[in-house]
Amino acid sequence: MCHELILAGETAARVLAASRRGELELDRTDLHVIAPETCAHSAEDVREADLSPILASGALDNDPLHIFVTAPRLRAGLRGITHHLMPPELPEGSLLRVAPGILCPSWEFLFIRGCAEARTLSDAIMLGTEVCGTYAHQSVGHRDQPIETGLPRVSSTGELAAYLARATGMRGARKAREALRWVLDNTNSPREGILATLQGMPPRLGGLGYPRPTVNERIDVPRSKRHLTRSDHYLPDIFWDAFLLDLEYDSDEWHLKPRQVRRDKGRINDIQALGIRVMPVTTEMIDHFDQFELLERQVGEHMARTLGEPMRRHLGLLRQQRYVALRRQRLFEMLPPYQIH
Repeated sequence: MCHELILAGETAARVLAASRRGELELDRTDLHVIAPETCAHSAEDVREADLSPILASGALDNDPLHIFVTAPRLRAGLRGITHHLMPPELPEGSLLRVAPGILCPSWEFLFIRGCAEARTLSDAIMLGTEVCGTYAHQSVGHRDQPIETGLPRVSSTGELAAYLARATGMRGARKAREALRWVLDNTNSPREGILATLQGMPPRLGGLGYPRPTVNERIDVPRSKRHLTRSDHYLPDIFWDAFLLDLEYDSDEWHLKPRQVRRDKGRINDIQALGIRVMPVTTEMIDHFDQFELLERQVGEHMARTLGEPMRRHLGLLRQQRYVALRRQRLFEMLPPYQIH
């Protein structure tokens, strides 16, 4: 009988991260029903599986092999193997093919499982931000690890929502739906994602309750202003078209390099020539709560010039101590190695 080895847990997270870096090729599969008798679970099943692609990617370094089984009776205490339980029937789009006889959870399935195990709403949101963004940790969802940026996007908020619509009653689905309400597409780093997400989250959840921005979405230079810029289009980091406001996150890892500093200055000048206000944001301005609060008061004041008295009343609400405390806690939970000062 042909058995399917279904990767789970840390093994799956590492395999997915390796595929995103181009070290492994995963294919979509229509398979979404795994009968218990076809589910690989024993040491013999594992020995028969060709794990060479996974070993080559480093996804099994210093860890037990984590695999899914579809019946409780298949969970056995085996040295070097950790079993996880999943239902025998999954929503379509739940599995990816790693190699013949080896499957891996899709990004959408991983998101739901990750949300089920998330300690906080912040953890679930940041997992969704990574899945829908253009960066990745060495192991998906492990926010204490280094990241690689500029990667292809592997899913989107729309694709996650469509999967969740097929996943009614699935473990983690409720928490995933709540988290997905606040996830934005296209973020290129965790801090950029935090900065963008908190703009639109309501004050009761530790956000600012501002209009939601777009992130790294293209704006075209009008023909009438083409002579003022170096390019015919730009991708503002965090942008509000209604307010002609752009927050440009300058990370320490990339934007402090001399060549990049020169490019950033030219890019900012170009965007400002289009009548857009650009506010540079440093890592320190996100990691230090007092600086973060000052930045957000400046953003709110800029918006109030358009929105008028209702926005000014909202800014007064945000100064209440209970909302300040909620923002501090939310930022503390969302920052990568919890570096708030």
